[in-house]
Amino acid sequence: MMGSKLTKITVKSPYSIDADTLWSAAVFYPALANPVNSKAYYKGLPEREAKSGDSLDLRMRLFGWLPSTPWHVEVVERNDAEKTLKSEERGGPVKTWKHVLKVEENGPMQSRIVDEIVMDAGPLTPLMARWVKSIYGARRKHAIKLNND
Repeated sequence: MMGSKLTKITVKSPYSIDADTLWSAAVFYPALANPVNSKAYYKGLPEREAKSGDSLDLRMRLFGWLPSTPWHVEVVERNDAEKTLKSEERGGPVKTWKHVLKVEENGPMQSRIVDEIVMDAGPLTPLMARWVKSIYGARRKHAIKLNND
């Protein structure tokens, strides 16, 4: 892509929970549907876990007051054995958003989610990169709460 600049963001979120339980929470769509710290709202997510081949057309609203924008998600691969989920997404100013989510075990009842996002949002890329670092940690903590209620 001429003139585009891809940016890679990595967010590591540790949890005091076993990797299998964390994996179940991380791939559960409703964990994304609820507002998290008033930073993102998603509309149109199914009430189930993500699976390879999913193609979703959603609406996303940032901060609860910005106009909603279309957001498209393609789940490229879900690998339960390796605890990885790969998606390609786009919407609003985001031209490219390639996401790899991986759950890693760090010891007894210790695991973490590693989110790697490669994105291009044109001139808004630096702002979006800061937002990504903020939202991913908050969203993951909310996901765990939802699945353990």
